[in-house]
Amino acid sequence: MVTRALWNLHVDGKWYRSFRRPRGRITSPDTPATLKAIRNIISPITMDNWEPIPFPTPLHIHLDCLYNIDKDLGILTITQWSGADGVPSRLVRQAKLAEIQDPSLITIEAVLQNVEDFLEQQRTQHDQTQSAAALKIDIGTPTSLNELQFRLFTDFCFSMEILF
Repeated sequence: MVTRALWNLHVDGKWYRSFRRPRGRITSPDTPATLKAIRNIISPITMDNWEPIPFPTPLHIHLDCLYNIDKDLGILTITQWSGADGVPSRLVRQAKLAEIQDPSLITIEAVLQNVEDFLEQQRTQHDQTQSAAALKIDIGTPTSLNELQFRLFTDFCFSMEILF
């Protein structure tokens, strides 16, 4: 099966994205080809094949893996979907770029360390500080304007999903 993945690169305070399709194949993190590709990206490269973006692209539900290479901080972050019983959850792992340069490595799995997901961390902190008070909202019957707004919103989301 083909891995659907995306590369984010942070160099000199700017973010870039590369989504190599259909000729350039992006492999999963446990293959030697991925380690070779990361080493090529870490080495001095031209930014011809990279698209400038204002912020890093997050992991999308239609992607299997997301590679964030931050040359400024010297960190590689790999975000993947994982989970049991069909419930997807994010698996975030990091490695230092200096460790990846080790010639004895065969795959990057050996140097990756699990990192607590930022969203999960925020959720647990938020749960600990909030009291369990009931939220009371008086919801009236929907008007025709509410229905129109809902339909426009869903049509917009559907059209944006096609672009990703």
